[in-house]
Amino acid sequence: MFLGIILNIIIAILFGLSLLLLYNLLLISIETKNFEIAVFRTLGLNKIGVVSLILIQSLSYVIPAVILGLLCSFLGLYGINSALNSAIAVQISIYPTPNAILMALVVGTIIPLISSIIPIREALNK
Repeated sequence: MFLGIILNIIIAILFGLSLLLLYNLLLISIETKNFEIAVFRTLGLNKIGVVSLILIQSLSYVIPAVILGLLCSFLGLYGINSALNSAIAVQISIYPTPNAILMALVVGTIIPLISSIIPIREALNK
């Protein structure tokens, strides 16, 4: 039980850090693209188009990270399985559970949506 609490705290900290990182990336990107967004708005891009641009940009950061993270989990589980098998003759599954994969996909979708709220407001106000 104690180990589960520690792992949940670590996951919450990493979730918060990833939100802050993506938020900063998007905010800096919006600040540097103010002129481009203004030109697009002048040419007729509506607010939904600006929101779509920012969401697509945030998803372009996260989708490769989720894919790479899932691949690393396969490799990590394979390495852990080999180490446990040779050390104490215990085998574990080398595949992540469907729940873990679903959780990774859900968190990978929620993080860009939450972290892009403020940059979207900044872009629409300018």
